[in-house]
Amino acid sequence: MGCRQTTQAPGMWHAALPTGLRFASNTAARRTTTPHVVDCIGLDRTTLPLPGVFEQAYREREEWCRENCTGKFVIRPLGPCPERLYGRRFSFERLSDATYFKMRFPTI
Repeated sequence: MGCRQTTQAPGMWHAALPTGLRFASNTAARRTTTPHVVDCIGLDRTTLPLPGVFEQAYREREEWCRENCTGKFVIRPLGPCPERLYGRRFSFERLSDATYFKMRFPTI
């Protein structure tokens, strides 16, 4: 099974995702509005293969962002394609949100 980009949005990868999980496009406008980046290496199904472990860890981080961030945030996959992901990238509009997130959650 190979990777393929969708034709609708450059930077978007086609993947079947569980309800509530989403991949954001990697556009220049989005990167400039959320410049403060925290990479969570290992936040993927390969590293966390037990049923529900990845989903719980992802959901915990996403809920923390929704409840605590005072600015915008974006969650993107890290990896060349959905079959070979190695983590998630959390990008924040405000440096303070990125700092508190990094203090709250392990990044490696």
